[in-house]
Amino acid sequence: NTIYNNYIGNLSTGGGALAYDNCTNYWNTSSQAGTNIFGYANIGGNYWAGFATNDTKSDGFGDIPNSYNISGGNNRDYLPLTTPLFLCSNISTSYTYTQNISANGSCIIVTADNITLNFAGFYLLGNSSGVGINITGRQGVTIINANILNFSTAIAAARSTGLNLNYTNISSSNIALALTTTNTSTIFLNIFFNNSYGIILTSSFNNTLNNNSNISNNLQGITLTNSNNNIFYNNRLTNNPLGLSLTTSS
Repeated sequence: NTIYNNYIGNLSTGGGALAYDNCTNYWNTSSQAGTNIFGYANIGGNYWAGFATNDTKSDGFGDIPNSYNISGGNNRDYLPLTTPLFLCSNISTSYTYTQNISANGSCIIVTADNITLNFAGFYLLGNSSGVGINITGRQGVTIINANILNFSTAIAAARSTGLNLNYTNISSSNIALALTTTNTSTIFLNIFFNNSYGIILTSSFNNTLNNNSNISNNLQGITLTNSNNNIFYNNRLTNNPLGLSLTTSS
């Protein structure tokens, strides 16, 4: 028998093993391109719940350790599936984070269109320098459920369209969100707290900002320069020296 691309997560009552095999079976196929059960780009073995392995090559297979021992004999899954371990790098596929990330300078550069980065409540932590997430020349990028702290610019988007930023908290950065020549984006239900500047729009048009909180930013909450036809509603701007600034914008 050949057993691969399964999510094996139910502990048995017989000693807590996820699988038992005292015969000769194969618990992975050869590595091949294709969407696996996790939605990532390679097919090989199975996912084993509770098996701690790191994917340092970002190919979807665990390599530290690089195999899973099947109870009952000498069989092993030599290509156990896991979620890729993305650190600071170029990102070209949708991803749900499973850990906090610490950055020494700039961190994530988005290099593909129409992808979603779901931080699942985890933190992207900077060292007061660099750009946390850089989106340049892209369309349809979504960032959700992130906590981003301590960058020069937490999120910088330039020459992009259709950005979605939702359910994200950004704090302790010089600029929380900078949109430059970025259009038709939606900034919804985020918190910008204790930055120098909350949101800066420069030469950006037809964006919608609603239900955001700009609180206790040290200089300005929202700043527009040469930016027209944007829509703002249901936002909260409190305890900023200047809440909303519009220059050559209508």
